[in-house]
Amino acid sequence: MIIGETFDQNAKDVVMKLQEEWNENELLIGSITDSNRQYRQVNYNSCTEKHTHSTKIVAWRNDKAVSQLTVATKNQDLHNISIVIDDFVAGTNRLASEHISATFVKSVMAYTGMAGYGSPTRPIPDGNREEATEVLYSAHPIDLPAYHLQNIWLTIDIPADTAAGDYLGKIKIVADELKTPLEFIYSLKVQDLVLCDGVDFKHGGFDIELWQNPYAVAEYYNLVPFSEEHFAVLRPHMQKYKEIGGCALTVTIVDEAWGGQTYSKNTVKFPSMVKWRCSADGSFSFDYTDFDKWVTFNRTLGLGDKIVAYSLVPWTNRIRYFDERDQTYKILDVQVGTAIYEAVWRMFLKHFMIHTEEKGWKDFIYIGIDERGFHEQAFDLVESIVGEDGLPFKIAGAMDSFVDKKALAMRVTDLTVGSVAIKAHLTEFNDMIKEREELELRTTMYTCTGHIPGSFSLSDPGESYWTMLYAASVGAKGYLRWAYDSWVENPLEDTTHNAFEAGDTFLIFPDEKNATEPISKSSQRLEKLAEGVRDVNKILMLKKIAPMYENRIEGLLKTIKPTYEHNSLYLTEKGKKELAEDIWEFKQSLHDLAEEIIEYLHAVPRS
Repeated sequence: MIIGETFDQNAKDVVMKLQEEWNENELLIGSITDSNRQYRQVNYNSCTEKHTHSTKIVAWRNDKAVSQLTVATKNQDLHNISIVIDDFVAGTNRLASEHISATFVKSVMAYTGMAGYGSPTRPIPDGNREEATEVLYSAHPIDLPAYHLQNIWLTIDIPADTAAGDYLGKIKIVADELKTPLEFIYSLKVQDLVLCDGVDFKHGGFDIELWQNPYAVAEYYNLVPFSEEHFAVLRPHMQKYKEIGGCALTVTIVDEAWGGQTYSKNTVKFPSMVKWRCSADGSFSFDYTDFDKWVTFNRTLGLGDKIVAYSLVPWTNRIRYFDERDQTYKILDVQVGTAIYEAVWRMFLKHFMIHTEEKGWKDFIYIGIDERGFHEQAFDLVESIVGEDGLPFKIAGAMDSFVDKKALAMRVTDLTVGSVAIKAHLTEFNDMIKEREELELRTTMYTCTGHIPGSFSLSDPGESYWTMLYAASVGAKGYLRWAYDSWVENPLEDTTHNAFEAGDTFLIFPDEKNATEPISKSSQRLEKLAEGVRDVNKILMLKKIAPMYENRIEGLLKTIKPTYEHNSLYLTEKGKKELAEDIWEFKQSLHDLAEEIIEYLHAVPRS
């Protein structure tokens, strides 16, 4: 952030007045803090020493800017703390306060370790938890006990028709016991460039794919999957995904495609959207009811240009089906390379091809195969089943061993490679990207459990932003992550998972279970991930509109470091601090470069 000395004289005068009044308002103190960091109760002393009451932020038109405030009570409880937002003004131009939101951040508890891989029935670990400031919870007034911190997340939404210029606005914190509001001054520079909509990031830009679990949403709220009540909850939930640049849909074609790694109280933790049935004569049939409802719903929202079906090679190599002959569920073992694998999956793919062609969705379907399923027989099988257009389904795959399995990697239409593998084989990755681009094949990057920096509850929010920049710096065209919403039992209280880092399986939070009209709640790490996606797309747009600056832009991306000091699970405090400082410098350089390009474009005579 850029503090007050960069302001015009008007802003300086306001800030000086605030500093004079500081000692008169000792019941509540506060500071504009770094949106890339978490500020917990254990940081109370250091946070109360901060007195940054002003900042300057930069954004484009049709863009969002984010900031964080941290306030703290002194020796008295405060009641009905609320946030008052003024319009932001630049001369005769005005950014109405309705475009600016301030949300109180809720903390959750998070297990500090990782229980380890293995049985999906392992109990949730006890002990060793820390506070994580995670949930963008509510804008409603709150009460705050004495000697407590409270983080506030600020989002400034800049409409596309906003006039470029330097805006000035106030954020005020009021409470019953406060005689004078606690005020913060924001200087917002709106640059004369228009960012494309998130839905368009996939068109030559940089988009994200977060695997969705609608069954987890239904279970949390005790709703019938894909009922009208379920879709009412899913609508804003998926619109948020679309807004931040997501488009791809996750669908399941077998039960437990990932071996039961998600939380659920049900016997089948992640069901198949296609129900397998064995009839009296021993033949199989398929019920696409859930699949059709899920895809149709999302297509109406403008999602689903890519529909990834998991998986032709499920983690356990097992298919669960209902046997009509004795009215029981049974398990069919289908190891890759066996005759039964070939027969069963060929039968399904033919049926699936016919169904998706009838629905008009065949061109959007990708058969999902991850690292464990990279077998030549599986690829051969997919490619042997063609539709009316003479083409097979496309393949989407996530893998690390792209060096050892290069030939298979080149057969994947939409390939995503783990950040750890990229760092270990950067030269080979760059070479493969070039080869794939010549074939018009797309390559993205993913992170997951064990990747540092990370996107976990105890990761700093800025690590999610950095991850987007690192993906762009190595030439990836997008980013994938497991998962968007595979919630644990009580995520608003504790994000601990039985096997992975706390928060690994979701980036968005649910509402309270008893909410009348539930609206999913974003997280600090999701908001910073979205900010990173926007900034990467700004970089790509600058390349297009000012190709003569390409070397400068590439040079800026090359400043992104591959890692920071860390222990076995997370960045150290030193690593987090350095990452946050580097993000600040990167954003400042990006803003400066954009301003230079704007001046250049304005100076170029129009034909």
